[in-house]
Amino acid sequence: HGKGSASESGGGGVISSVAGWFKSAKGGKKSKGLGNSRSSSAQKDKDGKNSGGNGHLNASFAGSNTSQVDDLDFERTTSAQAPRRAHAVESWGNEMWEALKVAMKSLWALEEINEPFIVVATRLQQAGFRTTHLEALGYACHYSMRKILENPCEECGTDDWSDELTEAWKWLWDVLTTFLHKTVYALEQKYNDVVRDSWEIVKATSTSEEIGETMYSRLGEEAPFVLHLFTRPKNLQAYMFMQAIDMLVMFSDAPTDFFKALQTLTIRHIKYGVKSDYLKPFGIAILGGIEALLGDRWDENVQVAWLNLWKRVTVCISKSLNCGANLVALALITGHLDKIEEAFTLAPRSERIQWALALEMQGNRMSPIYWALRDGRFNIAQFLIKDVLSIRADRTKYYYGRAELFKTHPNLIEILCDECPALVGAVLDGLMWHSQSVEAGAIRTNYYIQELYGNPDDVPDAWKSALAVLCLKGKPEMFMHPVTNFLLESKYHAFGKPVFFVIVGSHLIQLALFTMGFILSAQVCSETDNAIRLASGIIAILVFVLMTLLMGHQAANGQHVPYNIGIQIQMPRLLENPWNMARYLSVIGIIICSFYAECKDAEPIPSEERAMMVEHEQLRKLGCAGPSLQQYDADTIVVSWVDVVLSFTAILMWGQVMQIVVINKHLAALTYSVSVLLGDITRNLVVIGMILVSVAAGMNSLEEPYFEEGFGKSIMILLRLVLGIGGPPILDGITSLGRFIVTAFVIVTTIGLLSILIAQLALSYEMVSKEKIGYARMNKAYVCVEAESFLPLSKRKQFYNKQGFDNPLLFDEGDLGPAGGIQTMEAVILEALPCSLLLIRIQRVGLTSPVEGWELKELEGSETSC
Repeated sequence: HGKGSASESGGGGVISSVAGWFKSAKGGKKSKGLGNSRSSSAQKDKDGKNSGGNGHLNASFAGSNTSQVDDLDFERTTSAQAPRRAHAVESWGNEMWEALKVAMKSLWALEEINEPFIVVATRLQQAGFRTTHLEALGYACHYSMRKILENPCEECGTDDWSDELTEAWKWLWDVLTTFLHKTVYALEQKYNDVVRDSWEIVKATSTSEEIGETMYSRLGEEAPFVLHLFTRPKNLQAYMFMQAIDMLVMFSDAPTDFFKALQTLTIRHIKYGVKSDYLKPFGIAILGGIEALLGDRWDENVQVAWLNLWKRVTVCISKSLNCGANLVALALITGHLDKIEEAFTLAPRSERIQWALALEMQGNRMSPIYWALRDGRFNIAQFLIKDVLSIRADRTKYYYGRAELFKTHPNLIEILCDECPALVGAVLDGLMWHSQSVEAGAIRTNYYIQELYGNPDDVPDAWKSALAVLCLKGKPEMFMHPVTNFLLESKYHAFGKPVFFVIVGSHLIQLALFTMGFILSAQVCSETDNAIRLASGIIAILVFVLMTLLMGHQAANGQHVPYNIGIQIQMPRLLENPWNMARYLSVIGIIICSFYAECKDAEPIPSEERAMMVEHEQLRKLGCAGPSLQQYDADTIVVSWVDVVLSFTAILMWGQVMQIVVINKHLAALTYSVSVLLGDITRNLVVIGMILVSVAAGMNSLEEPYFEEGFGKSIMILLRLVLGIGGPPILDGITSLGRFIVTAFVIVTTIGLLSILIAQLALSYEMVSKEKIGYARMNKAYVCVEAESFLPLSKRKQFYNKQGFDNPLLFDEGDLGPAGGIQTMEAVILEALPCSLLLIRIQRVGLTSPVEGWELKELEGSETSC
């Protein structure tokens, strides 16, 4: 009840009571406070209520010496000291609130609080706490909770403090004091400074090899039976000794960092075969080695400091090593799949899923799946995932760990995409079940996609959903799986398609206005055409403002992606999509053209005449313009910057029409194939370009005719020659050497490299065709995720609730299975299902005891029963 009352303000009730007690503790005010409490209780007794045990407090609480809090004397605190002392009391209250929460969680296994209380005690000591305050602090916490519980509680039936609660608190505080006293006392004696300083002296006066050899020799004297563990080279072993002692020294100064490092150290030493029994000889060897290395500097004070450190550290290390005796932990540490399979045969069916999902080690919950991934034991991770996602049943209930898996591993899909994409298929296999009976040419299929669909309350950012992760980090083959395809189609038909057609439809309207106003009627200045151009500009402004506001909203909510342009910048996620980038640039172009482009009433130059003007200008630059062409002036052809913007905008506007192909998987697959093949073409053209530049440099150096006017012109002549788009007859006027170089260049590029390119494209297309459907679905999924990100949260919740994920799904008539999915009738196309799904995934047994285990065997096409 006390915890519930105080937790409404995050522990503020207890904290303020502790601070208030310290404030009134000086000058005999503590007894006055207790007297008031007793009077209150006595009054309750008159009303027929239990007066409680306030009058029977142990002297260690009721009679604690108020001089213990002299350094927190609020009555004589100056204005300058008040903030510091108030902060100290606040820190004490916060730390004790957290400490009591830890103690409550481990009330039945108080040895578990050793590590967290070392951290708490260190922070308390740094805030000014001393061992002399322990008694007073215990009374403060006792008084605070008693004060809360004195108030009648209708829910729990408690209306006063009792003798039983007093005795219980006395017992608990005695236990907690033991843990706190060890650390605070060691810090008060400055043992950490003594240990740190002496170790620095050792490192300054001895090399790592000398330190390692000394430790090894001492260990051989004390425990020769452990020397078989040291098989590495001497210099590496010395380095590891140094690292281990550095970590020991860290224990007092930074216990949080120590416990983080201890986990890795423990796992490594369990692999080596180290047992907790070895800690005593190890300690004698380490302390004896330091004593030998320090020489005369080793005195009684140093000895006591190191002994105190080693005793406190070995309690933690011994507990960690013993945790490695857990069968699952041992199997993960050794990396043997058969060991973990053997361990799971012993798991009670009610606990088997938790065995695979969480492992307690050093007071921390660890994921066996992530542990296996981190160590590269992908076969173990696959076993754990498949075991959790296997559907098992007895006569009372179904056992299916899907919900627990995603609850304890919310980022599972993302981590698998990063660490081991091959295991994504194992997860997807476990999210699908189908019946063995055919009904009217179809089979009952359950897709358990609740977590993949994503609850908007849990995943408010659509780009953090499982489908988004598969789009951004997954591979095309992942979208060939029936589960992913069903998830995609569910979202696409619900909201992806409507939003997509709204976006595309608005673009087609804008494209029509742009084409009529700036392309078809560019030479017309009628009022109608001017109105069309104005309407196109107004729509472009509206789209520009809308996209800009959306990008601002994304930036404010951290929805951006890093983009490298020489320096890394944060780009709004909206512009990550090339189609959105093209749309944003095109509306800017339309706005510019609407205000700056002028209609041209002048009669356009005929095409033949304009072509002659362009050819003349090109030949003039090459120095071979004939007299008959001198009548044309190069300034006759004028291309303004607005014309360039208009041309660029027209390309972007019509290019965006290709986005429509996403609705057809075959067209989308074709665009993917073209995009991949363009990469091969680009690489080939780079090679051709390097050869072209080298030949142009050689011909320019020889000052061959047509090549003597500059390096740039030489490159243009050879480029026109390769592309076959005309140019001067260079072979007629150059030397034999130049003719040989040009001929060799043409043979290598046109016959050699282009033929290789054709063969390479054929091979690439054959490879690409295998994953083009997967890519088409991935592109479609990207559209869905983007559409979902545009929807308000309330609308997304409506779509999520319509799926009915809370309803159990049928396996057979009258047989309700687990909830969390969607059921559909699928056509019987076995080729469309993964091989692993052609088996029935339910194992049934008749036994109903939750402490019994499951039979660990492969299912062979039919449901197993006993």
